Amino acid sequence: MVEESSTFRDVIVERLQQRNRNQSQLNNYISTYKNLVEEYKNLSLRLARHQLNRQWSPTPSSTTQLSSDLSFELLEEKNKVRMYEQEIDKLKNDNSLLNDTLKKKDTEINRLKQELKEEIDARNLLHDDYLELNLRANVLNEKLADMTKDYATILDQYNKLKIKEIEWYNVEVERENQRQREKMLQEALGKNTITREDNNSIKEIPLTNSGDSNSSFEYVPEDQYKLPALGTLTGYDLLINKCVDKQRIAEFDDVADVLWSKDGDFLYTASSDKILKRFKFDNEKITKINTYRKAKKGLNRLDLCEDKGLILGASNDTCTYIWNISNETVRYTFTGHSDAVMSAKFFDLNKKVVSGGRDRVIKIWDLCRQQIIRNFLPGTTVLDILDAPEMASCFLSGHVRKEVHIWDDRSHGSESQAYITFEDKVTSLHEVPGTMQVLCSIADETLSLIDIRNMMELHSYSAEQFRISSDHSKCTVSPNGRYIATGSANGLIFIWNVQSTKLEKILPVKDAHEGAVVSIAWHPFGNYLATGDKKQTVCIWGSGY
Repeated sequence: MVEESSTFRDVIVERLQQRNRNQSQLNNYISTYKNLVEEYKNLSLRLARHQLNRQWSPTPSSTTQLSSDLSFELLEEKNKVRMYEQEIDKLKNDNSLLNDTLKKKDTEINRLKQELKEEIDARNLLHDDYLELNLRANVLNEKLADMTKDYATILDQYNKLKIKEIEWYNVEVERENQRQREKMLQEALGKNTITREDNNSIKEIPLTNSGDSNSSFEYVPEDQYKLPALGTLTGYDLLINKCVDKQRIAEFDDVADVLWSKDGDFLYTASSDKILKRFKFDNEKITKINTYRKAKKGLNRLDLCEDKGLILGASNDTCTYIWNISNETVRYTFTGHSDAVMSAKFFDLNKKVVSGGRDRVIKIWDLCRQQIIRNFLPGTTVLDILDAPEMASCFLSGHVRKEVHIWDDRSHGSESQAYITFEDKVTSLHEVPGTMQVLCSIADETLSLIDIRNMMELHSYSAEQFRISSDHSKCTVSPNGRYIATGSANGLIFIWNVQSTKLEKILPVKDAHEGAVVSIAWHPFGNYLATGDKKQTVCIWGSGY
Protein backbone atom coordinates (compact mmCIF):
# COMPACT_ATOMS: atom_id res chain seq x y z
CA MET A 1 0.00 0.00 0.00
CA VAL A 2 2.87 2.38 0.82
CA GLU A 3 4.52 1.69 -2.54
CA GLU A 4 1.24 2.42 -4.40
CA SER A 5 0.82 5.73 -2.49
CA SER A 6 4.41 6.73 -3.35
CA THR A 7 3.78 5.93 -7.03
CA PHE A 8 0.67 8.14 -7.15
CA ARG A 9 2.62 11.00 -5.53
CA ASP A 10 5.43 10.68 -8.09
CA VAL A 11 2.91 10.75 -10.96
CA ILE A 12 1.26 13.92 -9.62
CA VAL A 13 4.60 15.70 -9.13
CA GLU A 14 5.80 14.70 -12.60
CA ARG A 15 2.61 15.97 -14.24
CA LEU A 16 2.76 19.28 -12.34
CA GLN A 17 6.38 19.74 -13.43
CA GLN A 18 5.37 19.04 -17.04
CA ARG A 19 2.61 21.63 -16.81
CA ASN A 20 5.07 24.18 -15.39
CA ARG A 21 7.47 23.52 -18.26
CA ASN A 22 4.70 24.00 -20.81
CA GLN A 23 3.52 27.21 -19.13
CA SER A 24 7.12 28.46 -18.95
CA GLN A 25 7.44 28.07 -22.72
CA LEU A 26 4.15 29.90 -23.18
CA ASN A 27 5.37 32.72 -20.94
CA ASN A 28 8.48 33.03 -23.09
CA TYR A 29 6.34 33.36 -26.19
CA ILE A 30 4.17 36.00 -24.53
CA SER A 31 7.23 37.95 -23.37
CA THR A 32 8.68 37.83 -26.87
CA TYR A 33 5.35 38.96 -28.27
CA LYS A 34 5.28 41.90 -25.90
CA ASN A 35 8.82 42.86 -26.94
CA LEU A 36 7.80 42.70 -30.59
CA VAL A 37 4.76 44.88 -29.95
CA GLU A 38 6.94 47.36 -28.13
CA GLU A 39 9.47 47.33 -30.94
CA TYR A 40 6.62 47.74 -33.41
CA LYS A 41 5.43 50.79 -31.56
CA ASN A 42 8.95 52.22 -31.54
CA LEU A 43 9.27 51.64 -35.27
CA SER A 44 5.92 53.28 -35.85
CA LEU A 45 7.08 56.30 -33.90
CA ARG A 46 10.33 56.41 -35.83
CA LEU A 47 8.42 56.17 -39.10
CA ALA A 48 6.13 59.00 -38.09
CA ARG A 49 9.12 61.06 -37.04
CA HIS A 50 10.87 60.48 -40.36
CA GLN A 51 7.74 61.35 -42.29
CA LEU A 52 7.52 64.57 -40.34
CA ASN A 53 11.17 65.31 -40.97
CA ARG A 54 10.65 64.58 -44.66
CA GLN A 55 8.09 67.31 -44.88
CA TRP A 56 10.69 69.78 -43.61
CA SER A 57 13.73 68.12 -45.15
CA PRO A 58 15.42 69.81 -48.19
CA THR A 59 16.57 66.39 -49.58
CA PRO A 60 13.49 64.39 -50.60
CA SER A 61 15.44 61.54 -52.21
CA SER A 62 17.23 60.54 -49.04
CA THR A 63 14.03 60.89 -47.09
CA THR A 64 12.23 58.63 -49.54
CA GLN A 65 14.97 56.02 -49.23
CA LEU A 66 14.82 56.11 -45.47
CA SER A 67 11.05 55.81 -45.53
CA SER A 68 11.26 52.81 -47.82
CA ASP A 69 13.71 51.03 -45.52
CA LEU A 70 11.57 51.71 -42.52
CA SER A 71 8.46 50.43 -44.30
CA PHE A 72 10.22 47.21 -45.23
CA GLU A 73 11.50 46.75 -41.74
CA LEU A 74 8.05 47.47 -40.37
CA LEU A 75 6.54 44.85 -42.71
CA GLU A 76 8.97 42.23 -41.52
CA GLU A 77 8.13 43.04 -37.94
CA LYS A 78 4.41 42.72 -38.72
CA ASN A 79 5.02 39.29 -40.24
CA LYS A 80 6.93 38.22 -37.18
CA VAL A 81 4.16 39.52 -34.96
CA ARG A 82 1.57 37.58 -37.00
CA MET A 83 3.65 34.42 -36.81
CA TYR A 84 4.08 34.77 -33.06
CA GLU A 85 0.37 35.40 -32.66
CA GLN A 86 -0.37 32.14 -34.51
CA GLU A 87 2.15 30.29 -32.37
CA ILE A 88 0.59 31.79 -29.26
CA ASP A 89 -2.87 30.67 -30.36
CA LYS A 90 -1.57 27.17 -30.97
CA LEU A 91 0.11 27.08 -27.57
CA LYS A 92 -3.06 28.34 -25.95
CA ASN A 93 -4.99 25.49 -27.54
CA ASP A 94 -2.37 22.97 -26.41
CA ASN A 95 -2.42 24.47 -22.95
CA SER A 96 -6.20 24.13 -22.85
CA LEU A 97 -5.98 20.47 -23.86
CA LEU A 98 -3.30 19.83 -21.26
CA ASN A 99 -5.41 21.51 -18.61
CA ASP A 100 -8.34 19.27 -19.51
CA THR A 101 -6.10 16.20 -19.38
CA LEU A 102 -4.69 17.35 -16.06
CA LYS A 103 -8.20 17.73 -14.65
CA LYS A 104 -9.05 14.19 -15.75
CA LYS A 105 -5.86 12.85 -14.19
CA ASP A 106 -6.58 14.75 -11.00
CA THR A 107 -10.03 13.21 -10.93
CA GLU A 108 -8.54 9.75 -11.47
CA ILE A 109 -5.93 10.36 -8.78
CA ASN A 110 -8.65 11.36 -6.35
CA ARG A 111 -10.57 8.20 -7.22
CA LEU A 112 -7.48 6.04 -6.75
CA LYS A 113 -6.75 7.76 -3.46
CA GLN A 114 -10.27 6.91 -2.33
CA GLU A 115 -9.84 3.28 -3.42
CA LEU A 116 -6.47 3.17 -1.67
CA LYS A 117 -8.07 4.41 1.50
CA GLU A 118 -10.80 1.78 1.22
CA GLU A 119 -8.18 -0.93 0.61
CA ILE A 120 -6.21 0.19 3.63
CA ASP A 121 -9.36 0.12 5.75
CA ALA A 122 -10.22 -3.36 4.44
CA ARG A 123 -6.67 -4.55 5.10
CA ASN A 124 -6.82 -3.27 8.65
CA LEU A 125 -10.15 -5.04 9.11
CA LEU A 126 -8.71 -8.29 7.72
CA HIS A 127 -5.69 -7.94 9.98
CA ASP A 128 -7.98 -7.60 12.98
CA ASP A 129 -9.95 -10.66 11.83
CA TYR A 130 -6.68 -12.57 11.34
CA LEU A 131 -5.54 -11.78 14.86
CA GLU A 132 -8.88 -12.92 16.24
CA LEU A 133 -8.88 -16.13 14.17
CA ASN A 134 -5.25 -16.82 15.09
CA LEU A 135 -6.16 -16.53 18.75
CA ARG A 136 -9.07 -18.91 18.25
CA ALA A 137 -6.84 -21.32 16.32
CA ASN A 138 -4.32 -21.38 19.15
CA VAL A 139 -7.09 -22.16 21.62
CA LEU A 140 -8.46 -24.91 19.34
CA ASN A 141 -4.97 -26.37 18.83
CA GLU A 142 -4.53 -26.61 22.56
CA LYS A 143 -7.90 -28.35 22.83
CA LEU A 144 -6.94 -30.65 19.93
CA ALA A 145 -3.68 -31.59 21.63
CA ASP A 146 -5.55 -32.42 24.82
CA MET A 147 -8.16 -34.42 22.90
CA THR A 148 -5.42 -36.24 20.96
CA LYS A 149 -3.82 -37.31 24.21
CA ASP A 150 -7.21 -38.43 25.52
CA TYR A 151 -7.88 -40.29 22.27
CA ALA A 152 -4.52 -42.06 22.43
CA THR A 153 -5.24 -43.11 26.00
CA ILE A 154 -8.73 -44.34 25.12
CA LEU A 155 -7.43 -46.12 22.02
CA ASP A 156 -4.75 -47.85 24.06
CA GLN A 157 -7.35 -48.99 26.56
CA TYR A 158 -9.60 -50.11 23.72
CA ASN A 159 -6.79 -52.14 22.13
CA LYS A 160 -6.00 -53.78 25.45
CA LEU A 161 -9.67 -54.70 25.91
CA LYS A 162 -9.85 -56.04 22.35
CA ILE A 163 -6.75 -58.16 22.91
CA LYS A 164 -8.32 -59.55 26.07
CA GLU A 165 -11.54 -60.19 24.14
CA ILE A 166 -9.63 -62.01 21.40
CA GLU A 167 -7.71 -64.06 23.94
CA TRP A 168 -10.96 -64.96 25.71
CA TYR A 169 -12.56 -65.87 22.40
CA ASN A 170 -9.60 -68.03 21.40
CA VAL A 171 -9.70 -69.78 24.78
CA GLU A 172 -13.37 -70.58 24.24
CA VAL A 173 -12.65 -71.83 20.73
CA GLU A 174 -9.76 -73.91 22.05
CA ARG A 175 -12.01 -75.46 24.67
CA GLU A 176 -14.53 -76.35 21.99
CA ASN A 177 -11.75 -77.83 19.84
CA GLN A 178 -10.50 -79.77 22.86
CA ARG A 179 -13.94 -81.26 23.39
CA GLN A 180 -14.09 -82.22 19.71
CA ARG A 181 -10.64 -83.83 19.88
CA GLU A 182 -11.63 -85.80 22.98
CA LYS A 183 -14.75 -86.98 21.18
CA MET A 184 -12.67 -88.04 18.17
CA LEU A 185 -10.29 -89.91 20.46
CA GLN A 186 -13.19 -91.67 22.17
CA GLU A 187 -14.58 -92.75 18.82
CA ALA A 188 -11.14 -93.86 17.63
CA LEU A 189 -10.55 -95.95 20.75
CA GLY A 190 -14.05 -97.43 20.60
CA LYS A 191 -14.99 -96.24 24.08
CA ASN A 192 -17.98 -94.32 25.30
CA THR A 193 -16.16 -92.16 27.84
CA ILE A 194 -12.61 -91.33 28.76
CA THR A 195 -11.74 -90.10 32.22
CA ARG A 196 -8.48 -89.60 33.95
CA GLU A 197 -9.67 -91.35 37.16
CA ASP A 198 -10.80 -94.76 35.93
CA ASN A 199 -8.55 -95.30 32.87
CA ASN A 200 -4.90 -95.86 33.67
CA SER A 201 -3.95 -96.45 30.03
CA ILE A 202 -4.54 -92.83 29.04
CA LYS A 203 -3.36 -89.73 30.80
CA GLU A 204 -3.52 -86.07 30.06
CA ILE A 205 -0.24 -84.62 28.80
CA PRO A 206 0.01 -80.86 28.09
CA LEU A 207 1.43 -79.70 24.80
CA THR A 208 4.40 -77.38 24.76
CA ASN A 209 3.24 -74.21 26.45
CA SER A 210 4.16 -71.00 24.61
CA GLY A 211 3.31 -68.79 27.55
CA ASP A 212 0.08 -67.39 26.10
CA SER A 213 -3.55 -68.19 26.72
CA ASN A 214 -3.84 -70.18 23.49
CA SER A 215 -2.05 -73.31 24.77
CA SER A 216 -4.19 -76.48 24.59
CA PHE A 217 -4.11 -80.14 25.76
CA GLU A 218 -4.80 -83.50 24.15
CA TYR A 219 -4.95 -87.16 25.35
CA VAL A 220 -2.16 -89.42 24.16
CA PRO A 221 -2.33 -93.20 24.77
CA GLU A 222 0.66 -94.80 26.46
CA ASP A 223 0.34 -98.26 24.94
CA GLN A 224 1.39 -99.43 21.54
CA TYR A 225 -1.77 -98.01 19.97
CA LYS A 226 -0.57 -94.66 18.58
CA LEU A 227 -2.99 -92.14 17.01
CA PRO A 228 -1.72 -90.02 14.10
CA ALA A 229 -1.54 -86.27 14.52
CA LEU A 230 -4.58 -84.39 13.30
CA GLY A 231 -2.60 -82.64 10.58
CA THR A 232 -1.83 -85.98 8.92
CA LEU A 233 -5.41 -87.25 8.93
CA THR A 234 -7.06 -87.01 5.55
CA GLY A 235 -9.66 -84.25 5.58
CA TYR A 236 -8.28 -82.40 8.61
CA ASP A 237 -6.30 -79.17 8.92
CA LEU A 238 -4.84 -77.64 12.04
CA LEU A 239 -5.93 -74.31 13.46
CA ILE A 240 -3.10 -71.79 13.58
CA ASN A 241 -2.32 -70.42 17.04
CA LYS A 242 0.72 -68.19 17.17
CA CYS A 243 3.37 -66.31 15.21
CA VAL A 244 6.56 -68.39 15.08
CA ASP A 245 8.65 -66.13 12.83
CA LYS A 246 8.54 -62.46 11.83
CA GLN A 247 10.85 -60.78 9.32
CA ARG A 248 10.99 -57.49 7.46
CA ILE A 249 11.76 -58.49 3.89
CA ALA A 250 10.97 -55.48 1.65
CA GLU A 251 12.66 -52.12 1.36
CA PHE A 252 9.41 -50.16 1.19
CA ASP A 253 5.63 -50.45 0.82
CA ASP A 254 3.64 -53.67 0.98
CA VAL A 255 4.27 -57.39 0.56
CA ALA A 256 1.72 -57.88 -2.23
CA ASP A 257 1.81 -61.69 -2.47
CA VAL A 258 3.21 -64.77 -0.73
CA LEU A 259 3.32 -68.27 -2.23
CA TRP A 260 4.49 -71.67 -0.93
CA SER A 261 6.17 -74.30 -3.06
CA LYS A 262 4.29 -77.59 -3.41
CA ASP A 263 6.53 -79.37 -0.91
CA GLY A 264 6.37 -76.45 1.53
CA ASP A 265 10.16 -76.08 1.70
CA PHE A 266 10.25 -72.66 0.03
CA LEU A 267 8.31 -69.41 0.33
CA TYR A 268 8.15 -66.82 -2.46
CA THR A 269 7.27 -63.17 -1.86
CA ALA A 270 6.36 -60.29 -4.19
CA SER A 271 6.49 -56.69 -3.02
CA SER A 272 6.46 -53.09 -4.18
CA ASP A 273 10.27 -52.93 -4.16
CA LYS A 274 10.26 -54.68 -7.60
CA ILE A 275 12.08 -57.76 -6.27
CA LEU A 276 10.80 -61.33 -6.10
CA LYS A 277 12.42 -63.23 -3.21
CA ARG A 278 12.76 -66.93 -2.44
CA PHE A 279 13.11 -68.12 1.17
CA LYS A 280 14.11 -71.49 2.58
CA PHE A 281 11.64 -72.65 5.26
CA ASP A 282 13.25 -74.76 7.96
CA ASN A 283 12.60 -75.16 11.69
CA GLU A 284 9.76 -72.63 11.52
CA LYS A 285 12.14 -69.96 10.19
CA ILE A 286 12.57 -68.47 6.72
CA THR A 287 15.98 -67.64 5.22
CA LYS A 288 16.40 -65.73 1.96
CA ILE A 289 18.33 -67.70 -0.66
CA ASN A 290 17.38 -66.13 -4.03
CA THR A 291 16.33 -62.79 -5.48
CA TYR A 292 14.77 -62.31 -8.91
CA ARG A 293 15.16 -58.90 -10.54
CA LYS A 294 13.98 -57.36 -13.78
CA ALA A 295 10.69 -55.64 -13.01
CA LYS A 296 10.74 -51.84 -13.25
CA LYS A 297 7.80 -51.41 -10.86
CA GLY A 298 6.21 -53.35 -8.03
CA LEU A 299 4.98 -56.94 -8.37
CA ASN A 300 1.33 -57.81 -7.69
CA ARG A 301 0.81 -61.59 -8.04
CA LEU A 302 2.92 -64.77 -8.24
CA ASP A 303 2.38 -68.24 -9.69
CA LEU A 304 4.53 -71.38 -9.83
CA CYS A 305 5.20 -73.97 -12.51
CA GLU A 306 7.53 -76.30 -10.64
CA ASP A 307 7.36 -78.95 -13.37
CA LYS A 308 9.30 -76.59 -15.63
CA GLY A 309 11.18 -74.80 -12.85
CA LEU A 310 9.48 -71.46 -13.53
CA ILE A 311 7.96 -68.72 -11.40
CA LEU A 312 5.74 -65.95 -12.74
CA GLY A 313 5.29 -62.37 -11.56
CA ALA A 314 2.68 -59.81 -12.68
CA SER A 315 4.09 -56.27 -12.52
CA ASN A 316 2.84 -52.69 -12.46
CA ASP A 317 5.20 -51.88 -15.34
CA THR A 318 2.70 -53.53 -17.79
CA CYS A 319 4.82 -56.68 -18.13
CA THR A 320 4.55 -60.29 -16.99
CA TYR A 321 7.91 -61.84 -16.11
CA ILE A 322 8.78 -65.54 -15.91
CA TRP A 323 12.04 -66.50 -14.18
CA ASN A 324 14.04 -69.71 -14.03
CA ILE A 325 13.90 -70.69 -10.38
CA SER A 326 17.33 -72.31 -10.40
CA ASN A 327 19.52 -69.53 -11.85
CA GLU A 328 17.43 -66.38 -11.20
CA THR A 329 17.37 -65.42 -14.90
CA VAL A 330 14.37 -64.14 -16.84
CA ARG A 331 13.09 -66.84 -19.18
CA TYR A 332 10.20 -64.93 -20.76
CA THR A 333 8.91 -61.36 -20.73
CA PHE A 334 5.36 -60.78 -21.98
CA THR A 335 4.72 -57.14 -22.96
CA GLY A 336 1.26 -56.52 -24.35
CA HIS A 337 -0.74 -54.68 -21.72
CA SER A 338 -1.03 -50.88 -21.74
CA ASP A 339 -1.37 -50.55 -17.95
CA ALA A 340 -0.45 -52.38 -14.75
CA VAL A 341 -0.83 -56.17 -14.80
CA MET A 342 -2.71 -57.01 -11.60
CA SER A 343 -2.69 -60.81 -11.91
CA ALA A 344 -1.32 -63.62 -14.09
CA LYS A 345 -1.47 -67.41 -13.86
CA PHE A 346 -0.12 -70.49 -15.60
CA PHE A 347 -3.02 -72.03 -17.46
CA ASP A 348 -4.12 -75.10 -19.42
CA LEU A 349 -1.63 -77.60 -17.94
CA ASN A 350 1.08 -74.92 -17.80
CA LYS A 351 1.13 -74.57 -21.59
CA LYS A 352 -0.28 -71.04 -21.51
CA VAL A 353 -0.32 -67.93 -19.37
CA VAL A 354 -3.39 -65.79 -18.75
CA SER A 355 -2.99 -62.19 -17.53
CA GLY A 356 -5.20 -59.18 -16.81
CA GLY A 357 -4.98 -55.75 -15.27
CA ARG A 358 -5.98 -52.12 -15.31
CA ASP A 359 -6.19 -51.86 -19.11
CA ARG A 360 -9.41 -53.95 -18.89
CA VAL A 361 -8.06 -56.65 -21.18
CA ILE A 362 -7.44 -60.35 -20.48
CA LYS A 363 -4.66 -61.81 -22.62
CA ILE A 364 -3.77 -65.47 -23.20
CA TRP A 365 -0.15 -66.21 -24.13
CA ASP A 366 1.34 -69.33 -25.66
CA LEU A 367 4.31 -70.23 -23.48
CA CYS A 368 6.19 -72.07 -26.23
CA ARG A 369 5.67 -69.52 -29.00
CA GLN A 370 5.92 -66.58 -26.56
CA GLN A 371 3.10 -64.65 -28.22
CA ILE A 372 -0.48 -63.57 -27.63
CA ILE A 373 -2.98 -66.06 -28.97
CA ARG A 374 -6.23 -64.53 -27.69
CA ASN A 375 -7.76 -61.44 -26.07
CA PHE A 376 -10.89 -61.15 -23.93
CA LEU A 377 -12.45 -57.74 -23.26
CA PRO A 378 -14.31 -57.72 -19.93
CA GLY A 379 -14.54 -53.92 -20.01
CA THR A 380 -13.47 -53.49 -16.39
CA THR A 381 -10.25 -53.67 -14.36
CA VAL A 382 -9.11 -57.21 -13.56
CA LEU A 383 -7.96 -57.59 -9.94
CA ASP A 384 -7.31 -61.35 -9.81
CA ILE A 385 -7.24 -64.42 -12.06
CA LEU A 386 -7.66 -68.07 -11.07
CA ASP A 387 -7.07 -71.21 -13.10
CA ALA A 388 -9.91 -73.73 -12.87
CA PRO A 389 -8.12 -77.11 -13.11
CA GLU A 390 -11.38 -79.00 -12.53
CA MET A 391 -12.74 -77.42 -15.73
CA ALA A 392 -10.45 -77.90 -18.73
CA SER A 393 -9.36 -74.70 -20.54
CA CYS A 394 -11.37 -72.52 -18.16
CA PHE A 395 -10.31 -69.76 -15.79
CA LEU A 396 -12.00 -67.18 -13.56
CA SER A 397 -11.45 -63.45 -13.13
CA GLY A 398 -12.46 -61.01 -10.36
CA HIS A 399 -13.20 -57.41 -11.28
CA VAL A 400 -13.61 -53.90 -9.95
CA ARG A 401 -17.11 -53.98 -11.42
CA LYS A 402 -18.17 -56.35 -8.59
CA GLU A 403 -18.27 -59.47 -10.79
CA VAL A 404 -16.60 -62.86 -11.08
CA HIS A 405 -16.52 -64.19 -14.65
CA ILE A 406 -15.69 -67.66 -15.92
CA TRP A 407 -14.02 -67.83 -19.35
CA ASP A 408 -13.50 -70.76 -21.74
CA ASP A 409 -10.47 -70.60 -24.01
CA ARG A 410 -12.15 -73.04 -26.41
CA SER A 411 -15.14 -70.78 -27.07
CA HIS A 412 -15.27 -68.74 -30.27
CA GLY A 413 -16.95 -65.69 -28.76
CA SER A 414 -15.43 -62.93 -26.66
CA GLU A 415 -18.08 -63.11 -23.93
CA SER A 416 -17.65 -64.94 -20.63
CA GLN A 417 -19.48 -68.22 -20.11
CA ALA A 418 -21.14 -67.10 -16.87
CA TYR A 419 -20.73 -64.57 -14.09
CA ILE A 420 -21.95 -63.68 -10.62
CA THR A 421 -22.36 -60.17 -9.19
CA PHE A 422 -21.50 -59.06 -5.64
CA GLU A 423 -22.00 -55.90 -3.60
CA ASP A 424 -18.46 -54.57 -4.13
CA LYS A 425 -15.24 -55.19 -6.06
CA VAL A 426 -13.70 -58.68 -5.99
CA THR A 427 -10.11 -58.46 -4.71
CA SER A 428 -9.03 -62.12 -4.63
CA LEU A 429 -9.96 -65.64 -5.78
CA HIS A 430 -8.85 -69.00 -4.32
CA GLU A 431 -10.00 -72.51 -5.19
CA VAL A 432 -11.17 -75.03 -2.60
CA PRO A 433 -8.94 -78.06 -3.35
CA GLY A 434 -10.64 -80.99 -5.05
CA THR A 435 -13.99 -79.23 -5.47
CA MET A 436 -15.77 -76.97 -7.93
CA GLN A 437 -15.91 -74.22 -5.33
CA VAL A 438 -14.04 -70.89 -5.24
CA LEU A 439 -13.53 -68.49 -2.35
CA CYS A 440 -13.92 -64.80 -3.23
CA SER A 441 -12.68 -61.84 -1.19
CA ILE A 442 -15.13 -58.94 -1.51
CA ALA A 443 -14.35 -55.30 -0.70
CA ASP A 444 -17.57 -54.98 1.35
CA GLU A 445 -15.73 -56.73 4.25
CA THR A 446 -16.99 -60.24 3.45
CA LEU A 447 -15.77 -63.50 1.94
CA SER A 448 -18.03 -65.52 -0.33
CA LEU A 449 -17.89 -69.20 -1.34
CA ILE A 450 -19.36 -69.89 -4.79
CA ASP A 451 -20.02 -72.99 -6.89
CA ILE A 452 -18.53 -72.35 -10.32
CA ARG A 453 -20.76 -74.94 -12.00
CA ASN A 454 -23.81 -72.74 -11.62
CA MET A 455 -22.13 -69.53 -10.34
CA MET A 456 -24.23 -69.54 -7.16
CA GLU A 457 -23.18 -68.31 -3.71
CA LEU A 458 -22.99 -71.11 -1.13
CA HIS A 459 -21.79 -69.32 2.01
CA SER A 460 -20.81 -65.85 3.17
CA TYR A 461 -18.26 -65.11 5.91
CA SER A 462 -17.84 -61.93 7.95
CA ALA A 463 -16.71 -60.68 11.35
CA GLU A 464 -17.15 -57.56 13.42
CA GLN A 465 -13.53 -56.40 13.27
CA PHE A 466 -12.75 -57.67 9.78
CA ARG A 467 -11.81 -54.93 7.27
CA ILE A 468 -10.48 -55.40 3.72
CA SER A 469 -7.18 -53.52 3.51
CA SER A 470 -6.71 -52.91 -0.24
CA ASP A 471 -7.83 -53.72 -3.79
CA HIS A 472 -5.45 -56.68 -3.95
CA SER A 473 -6.08 -58.22 -0.50
CA LYS A 474 -5.79 -62.00 -0.72
CA CYS A 475 -7.72 -64.85 0.84
CA THR A 476 -6.69 -68.51 1.19
CA VAL A 477 -8.12 -71.99 1.82
CA SER A 478 -6.48 -74.73 3.89
CA PRO A 479 -5.13 -77.70 1.87
CA ASN A 480 -7.96 -80.02 2.89
CA GLY A 481 -10.62 -77.35 2.45
CA ARG A 482 -11.74 -77.20 6.08
CA TYR A 483 -10.78 -73.61 6.90
CA ILE A 484 -10.49 -70.29 5.11
CA ALA A 485 -8.39 -67.32 6.20
CA THR A 486 -7.67 -63.73 5.28
CA GLY A 487 -5.95 -60.67 6.72
CA SER A 488 -7.53 -57.45 7.90
CA ALA A 489 -6.68 -53.75 7.77
CA ASN A 490 -6.12 -53.77 11.56
CA GLY A 491 -3.38 -56.44 11.34
CA LEU A 492 -5.53 -59.34 12.56
CA ILE A 493 -5.86 -62.73 10.84
CA PHE A 494 -9.36 -64.24 10.68
CA ILE A 495 -10.01 -67.98 10.25
CA TRP A 496 -13.49 -69.40 9.52
CA ASN A 497 -14.86 -72.92 9.23
CA VAL A 498 -15.84 -73.48 5.59
CA GLN A 499 -18.99 -75.52 6.14
CA SER A 500 -20.39 -73.99 9.32
CA THR A 501 -19.19 -70.41 8.51
CA LYS A 502 -18.20 -70.18 12.18
CA LEU A 503 -15.37 -67.81 13.05
CA GLU A 504 -12.86 -70.29 14.47
CA LYS A 505 -9.90 -68.08 15.29
CA ILE A 506 -8.63 -64.50 15.40
CA LEU A 507 -4.85 -64.27 15.39
CA PRO A 508 -3.81 -61.16 17.36
CA VAL A 509 -1.35 -58.45 16.32
CA LYS A 510 0.83 -58.87 19.41
CA ASP A 511 4.38 -59.73 18.29
CA ALA A 512 3.10 -59.99 14.71
CA HIS A 513 1.79 -57.50 12.15
CA GLU A 514 1.92 -53.77 12.74
CA GLY A 515 0.22 -52.87 9.46
CA ALA A 516 -2.68 -53.94 7.28
CA VAL A 517 -2.37 -57.56 6.08
CA VAL A 518 -2.67 -57.82 2.28
CA SER A 519 -1.31 -61.27 1.38
CA ILE A 520 -1.77 -64.74 2.85
CA ALA A 521 -0.99 -68.37 1.92
CA TRP A 522 -1.59 -71.70 3.69
CA HIS A 523 1.27 -74.17 3.92
CA PRO A 524 0.69 -77.31 1.79
CA PHE A 525 0.71 -79.48 4.95
CA GLY A 526 -1.92 -77.31 6.63
CA ASN A 527 0.04 -76.56 9.79
CA TYR A 528 1.56 -73.17 8.88
CA LEU A 529 0.32 -69.89 7.48
CA ALA A 530 2.35 -67.13 5.78
CA THR A 531 1.11 -63.54 5.78
CA GLY A 532 2.46 -60.23 4.44
CA ASP A 533 1.49 -56.67 5.36
CA LYS A 534 1.85 -53.07 4.20
CA LYS A 535 4.85 -52.48 6.46
CA GLN A 536 7.27 -54.80 4.62
CA THR A 537 6.76 -57.64 7.11
CA VAL A 538 6.19 -61.37 6.60
CA CYS A 539 4.93 -63.50 9.48
CA ILE A 540 4.90 -67.29 9.75
CA TRP A 541 2.11 -68.67 11.94
CA GLY A 542 2.23 -72.15 13.46
CA SER A 543 -0.30 -74.51 14.96
CA GLY A 544 1.69 -75.15 18.14
CA TYR A 545 1.30 -78.94 17.80
